[in-house]
Amino acid sequence: MCTWQRIDRLPLTLSMLESQTYGDFTFYIWNNNISYSNRIADYMKDSPLDTRGFLNNNNIGGIGRFVASRGITHKHDYVIFIDDDQLFEPTFIQQMVSQAKPNTIAGWYAWEIRGGYFDRTPATNKADYVGTGGMICDINAFKNKPLFNIPSKYQFVEDLWLSFYCKYELGYELYKASVNMTFMPEEDKRDQFRVRNLGPLKAEFYHYLNVRFKEKVRTLT
Repeated sequence: MCTWQRIDRLPLTLSMLESQTYGDFTFYIWNNNISYSNRIADYMKDSPLDTRGFLNNNNIGGIGRFVASRGITHKHDYVIFIDDDQLFEPTFIQQMVSQAKPNTIAGWYAWEIRGGYFDRTPATNKADYVGTGGMICDINAFKNKPLFNIPSKYQFVEDLWLSFYCKYELGYELYKASVNMTFMPEEDKRDQFRVRNLGPLKAEFYHYLNVRFKEKVRTLT
């Protein structure tokens, strides 16, 4: 998970993770806000979980999770990504682990896209795009150096990049995960999507990716 501005929500996330029925995991936190480093360290120290932290001086967004994953490919076969504004049940990790497969991404926020980025329907099985909030991925994807060559303009749209790169360069399958999640009810407008107005950029990047991978994409925008 990445942290940036919602440090106040971290204790709730830790509490939900501490209640998991599946306990054989390490919780890695990539911190994009150096001013919160001491508070995060205190939260981690107070938790019985096996937690590890990564501190970055600058906010690089969700791609920090990719960088962290690259550093632990020798330790784990799969990585689960969550967002800092999500609620999940005590069986969440157990459910995700049960759906882990080699060369596969499975996630809660999964979509079939037939036209532009916003011309989409919720996926029920195979997906064209899987968001990183509530995703399990074969960690071998992060051994590939080109995965980190995301165009700088679209650095904060890392979830689209991961879906396209894994599907069309690595041959991964993308699926809707059978798991119960939701967003925290209060809207605080402190997420990257709203702060950076990523909606138009996601639509633009989706078109860019279709053109870039045009020989491999079945349906072009």
